[in-house]
Amino acid sequence: MAEHLLSPARFREAIEIEIRRSVLDDQTLVVAALAVRPPPASVGARTAGAADLPQELLTRIRSVNDNVRVTRQGDGQLLVLIPSIRRRPDGERVVNHLREVLDDPISIDGFDHHLTPRVGAAMLDLDSPSADLIIEGAALALDQCDHLNPAMMFHPYQRVRQERRDQLRGELHQAVLDGEIEAALQPAFDLQTGALVAVEALARWDRRDRGPVPPLEFIPLATEIGIDHLLTGHVLNRAIELLGTVAARPTTGFRPVTLWLNVTPT
Repeated sequence: MAEHLLSPARFREAIEIEIRRSVLDDQTLVVAALAVRPPPASVGARTAGAADLPQELLTRIRSVNDNVRVTRQGDGQLLVLIPSIRRRPDGERVVNHLREVLDDPISIDGFDHHLTPRVGAAMLDLDSPSADLIIEGAALALDQCDHLNPAMMFHPYQRVRQERRDQLRGELHQAVLDGEIEAALQPAFDLQTGALVAVEALARWDRRDRGPVPPLEFIPLATEIGIDHLLTGHVLNRAIELLGTVAARPTTGFRPVTLWLNVTPT
């Protein structure tokens, strides 16, 4: 089965060939980015030789399509080319089938090894028929997989969303330092008495000349790039400043109030 394991360069060439064939035959193709839990290195080497992959794993992948091509993407990751797909629903069924055939454990030296597969896949886009774009789409879909959704198909909006995330990721740290992130105070009342119980400090980001960014979008990014504590401290300081401004007004009848703030667990 080692002959079905291509080098990355040969794999891209195979995609380009299938793209030209698909355009002529009115078909499409699927590239799947497959992540599996790799077997122990010593076992894999004994089982798969130079390919460094268990033969049973490759056999199961090939059972999905006789013309499948496979290349290594990294430790525990493969790229799988599945040609001759008629329609998108057919491609989605093939991707789900690929995951299903890998659900059962493989036997290595008498021990069951669970692969816990995740599959992200992309189909040929005739508006931009490119091997690199198809591989990139499959990788983006794989990033969206989790234990609840172990198989995902790429949609063009994901590339747009990823580009926006990359842009926000590059701007967020500076936005915190520049004071572009503001605190909004939301009151909380006792439903029975109507008395003010506390105020909650909420982070709000209004990008200059480009409009607001939803908290559900930028707060996870802050955690992702490691500035969540910086963001929390900034919002806390701004909330205290706002409360101090209110307390300094003689006509407000201000009294001490509890301040709520959501923080990221360490």
